[in-house]
Amino acid sequence: MNEYDKKDFGKLLKSGTLEGNRWMKATDSEAVRIYDRQLSSFPVTVELFGKCAKVVDYSEDGMSDEDILITRDIVNRMAYIESDRIFFQRRKKREGIEQHTTPSDVSTVINVKENGLIFEVDLTSHIDTGLFLDMVNVRSFVRDIASGLKVLNLFSYTGSFSVYAANGGAETVTSVDLSNTYSAWAERNLKANGFIGDRYSCVRMDADVFLDQAKKDSKRYNLVIFDPPAFSNSHKMEKSFDIARDYLDWIYRINQILEDKGILIFSSNLGNFGIEKNRLKQAFKVTEVTRDIQAQGFVKGKAGSCRVWVLEKTAQMKPVRKVESPRKTYDLKEARSLDVFKLPVKENKEMEEVKDEYLDRLVLTMEADEAEVEAKRAERAQKRENRPRREFSDRPRKDREFGSRDRRDFRDKDERRSDRPRRDFSDRPRRDFEDRPRRDFSDRPRRDFEDRPRRDFSDRPKRDFEDRPRREFSDRPRRDFEDRPRRDFSDRPRRDFEDRPRKDFSDRPRKDFSDRPRRDFDDRPRRDFDREDRPRTRYGTKGAVKPYGYDNIRSSRDRSGDGKSSFFWRNKEEENK
Repeated sequence: MNEYDKKDFGKLLKSGTLEGNRWMKATDSEAVRIYDRQLSSFPVTVELFGKCAKVVDYSEDGMSDEDILITRDIVNRMAYIESDRIFFQRRKKREGIEQHTTPSDVSTVINVKENGLIFEVDLTSHIDTGLFLDMVNVRSFVRDIASGLKVLNLFSYTGSFSVYAANGGAETVTSVDLSNTYSAWAERNLKANGFIGDRYSCVRMDADVFLDQAKKDSKRYNLVIFDPPAFSNSHKMEKSFDIARDYLDWIYRINQILEDKGILIFSSNLGNFGIEKNRLKQAFKVTEVTRDIQAQGFVKGKAGSCRVWVLEKTAQMKPVRKVESPRKTYDLKEARSLDVFKLPVKENKEMEEVKDEYLDRLVLTMEADEAEVEAKRAERAQKRENRPRREFSDRPRKDREFGSRDRRDFRDKDERRSDRPRRDFSDRPRRDFEDRPRRDFSDRPRRDFEDRPRRDFSDRPKRDFEDRPRREFSDRPRRDFEDRPRRDFSDRPRRDFEDRPRKDFSDRPRKDFSDRPRRDFDDRPRRDFDREDRPRTRYGTKGAVKPYGYDNIRSSRDRSGDGKSSFFWRNKEEENK
C-alpha cells in the first residue's frame, strides 16, 4: 500500500464525512455511509453510527494486520472518530448455499436516529447492523404513502419498514419474520418510537406459510413490502428459498391478497438479477425506481447495489407456469435408450410419453433423413471435383492506354460545384400575390381563458438541484462594449447651485499658534558639498545614491557613420585603440 493510495483514501474519506454530516444535519439522522469501496487498494465500506464507525472489509483474502491499522488510523483522523469506537469486520464472500457466520459473541448495541426515528443497531455481533442504509429513501417513500393503508412487511428483519409505515399513519402494520431474534428486535424498534398495540403486530412465522394462511382467511392488504434475502435454507423452513428461482411464484401469491390498485414494493441486491416485466405486465404496472432511491454515500453501479421495483396491481394474476430448463441434444444412437422424446408442454395437462412404436418410427425417420442429406452432400462434392476449370491464359487483353479510362473526381465538393454552370432564373416570371385576397380574422371569436381552472402545483415535490453539475462559464466569450454608442448628455440641463446657501465659517475661531516654540536649526551642522578633496566620478560625486544599474549604463552606439562606432560592452582600453 503506497503513500498515494493512503492520501487518496484520506481525501475521499474527508469529503464523504463532510457531505454525510451535511445530510445528517438536514434530515435529523445519525447514520450514513461515507466511503463505498472507491479504491481497489482499500476495498472497505465505512459507515457512521452516531459517534461510532463500522468498517467492513470486502477483500477476497482479507486485509493484513498492517493495512487494518492504517485504515483505522486514517478513519480516526479524517472522520474524527475515536480509535476505540471504530469497529472492524471482514465480510467473507459466500460460496453456494453457505451462510454468514456470527463475527463475535460480544454485542455492541447503540440507538441511532434516522429521519427523526429511533433504531437499535448492533455493531459487532452481526454481519449487518440491523439497519440497511441504502434503503433509507425507500423507507421514506413508504412513510409518505402509508397513510390509512393496511401494510404487510414480509421478511421484516428488524422492522425498519414497519416503523416508517406506522409513522406515516398506516391503519395496521403486520411484520412477518421466521427468526425469533429479529422479530423481538422489530418489536423493540416499534416500542422505542411509541408504536404499541394490536395495530402493530410482529408475527413469528414462515412467510410462505403466512401467505397461504392469509389467502385462506381472505385477508387483504393495500401495501406489501417484499424485501427478501437472495437465498435462505433455514432449518425452520419446509423448503429453501431462492429469489431468482421463486420470485414469480411469490409475486403471484402476493397478488392474491393485494387489494385493487394496491402497491407491492419489491427489492433485491442479488447481482445481475432482473424481473421479467413481460410476464407481469398483465397484472401489474411495473416501475423500476433504483436510480431515484440512491442513498447518500453509495456509489452507483457498485456490485451488491440494491434494485427496487414498484408494482401497482391492475388485475388478478394468472398462475405462474414454471419454465423448464433447456433440453440437451443427444446422439441418435443413444435416443433409443434415453427417455427424452416428450409431447410439448400444455397448460393444465400432464406431459405424456410417446409410445414405443411411435418412438421407433420417429428414430428411423430421422436416420433416413440424415442419410439422404449426407448422400446429397457427397453428390455435390463429386460434381465440383469433375467440373472443368476455366482457362484465362488465352484470353486477349484489352489494349487501353494509360489514363484513357475516365477517372473519378476526388476533389472537394465545393471545387466540383465551382465547375458546374449556374442555372439562370432571370427569365422566370415572378409570382404576383397582390391580387390574392387576405383572410379576415376580425369575426373570429377570441378564446376566453378566464374560466379555465388553474393547475395546482402546491403538492408537486420540489426538484433537488444539489447533484446537478454547475455550468462552467470560463470559456464563454466576453461581451464587447467598444462598439456600443455612448449616451450623449450634452443637452442635459445643468443643475443650478447659485441659490444654494453657502456655509458661513466667519464665526469659527481660528487656531492660535503664537505660543508654539519655533524649531531652531542654527545648531544643526551643515553638510559640506564644496570640498575639493572629495573624489568625483563621471556621473557625480562618489558614493551618491543613484538608480539601480545607473553606473553601468554607457553609450550604446555612435551613429555618426565614420566607422568608429563604439558599443557599451567594450572596455575603455578597446575604445582608446
